[in-house]
Amino acid sequence: MEITLDIITKRAIEHGEGASVEEALALAEHCSTDELCDAADRVRQHWCGNHIDTCSIVNARSGRCSEDCKWCAQSRHHHTGINEYDIIDEKELMDAAMANQKAGVKRFSLVTSGRRVSDIDRFCTMYRNLQQATSLRLCASMGLLSREALQKLYDAGVRRYHCNLETGSSYFPELCTTHTHADKLRTIADARAVGMQVCVGGIIGMGETLRQRLELAWEANNAGACSIPVNVLQPIKGTALENTPLISEDEIMRSVALFRLIAPKVTLRFAGGRARLSDSATRRILRGGMNGALVGDMLTTIGNGMADDFRMFKELGLEAYAGLKMPYDGCLSAKCRTLHSIKSFLSTRSLDHHYHHSGAYHIERIDIKPPARPAHIAVHRYLISIYDQRMSGNRLQHGTSLTQTFARRIVHHTESVRNTHHRMHYI
Repeated sequence: MEITLDIITKRAIEHGEGASVEEALALAEHCSTDELCDAADRVRQHWCGNHIDTCSIVNARSGRCSEDCKWCAQSRHHHTGINEYDIIDEKELMDAAMANQKAGVKRFSLVTSGRRVSDIDRFCTMYRNLQQATSLRLCASMGLLSREALQKLYDAGVRRYHCNLETGSSYFPELCTTHTHADKLRTIADARAVGMQVCVGGIIGMGETLRQRLELAWEANNAGACSIPVNVLQPIKGTALENTPLISEDEIMRSVALFRLIAPKVTLRFAGGRARLSDSATRRILRGGMNGALVGDMLTTIGNGMADDFRMFKELGLEAYAGLKMPYDGCLSAKCRTLHSIKSFLSTRSLDHHYHHSGAYHIERIDIKPPARPAHIAVHRYLISIYDQRMSGNRLQHGTSLTQTFARRIVHHTESVRNTHHRMHYI
């Protein structure tokens, strides 16, 4: 049977099954850019709705990295003149976190240079302080950590670990010789083993073939990524790739669309390099498969203005949710995408009629922002504990209820609670 764009799109929507590398290559050969983007957008709409997932990063340790990654300004093998420091000042970190929360950003990550962080306890203290002071979802990108170090981060409040594959496995040895693709996969597997979600993407435009680029998308999805950040190379003077020709906007749009068709359910995240794109190309990509964005400045390059980003999201009808943290962090099925206020969430109305045919019920947020009333915080903490159980492999079964014990905990804080036997269903 001939594989067509319609067949691939229908399969992605009805079964969540992505295209293979070979199928994506065939689509790239026979389909126009608009055809690919329109199909990818239908898949995005089905699995993710009009939610755009926002995150921001802070460079918590800069420069002097032992690794020889050809694209990276932080490698000690290159001379790029970047600012070098051992660890970010804690006040500076807290100011950055609070500013991002105020702007409406959902996630916040500390990113460090180096093969791996050896002084993990120092960063765990920072994460605990961030968890107490903010409602941000906390992420980390700290290299090829051991499982023990990853467990410490989890215990400190980190729920998502970022480890890029950077490019397809067949091309990676051309770009880095000091660690391997297998090293990265091992770290990703260890992060998942301790209960974290994983954010796994890479950089396009580093001289790879289209096959190798699509290989990256397939391998990231296969590694269990809930988020795939897509960076576009911005050649930095002093790096080994400083003279690499820029790929075209059309090639970027087509690549993003094909990534979505390969990985239908993930958060596909606009990351570094998008500042060089035209406004029209950026908007087309956000309506051509993309549903996440890294906002603010990047590690070693200037990013887009955050206020401009949020304005553009609104103009495109994309909703960037921040505020109260909720259990589910990926795409939402259009069939069960519902936003609940605290009042309706705590009402006696059964949530069963939202139960999705695949056996998964997703809640993206409670529609209020901090500071919250005590009842809201109680709900939040209870749901996060359920989330932690799910992430550690203890999946809740169909019919699991909020208990009367929990009801008694919060009944004193809100007049609207009379009975809280609400069934919630999680993947």
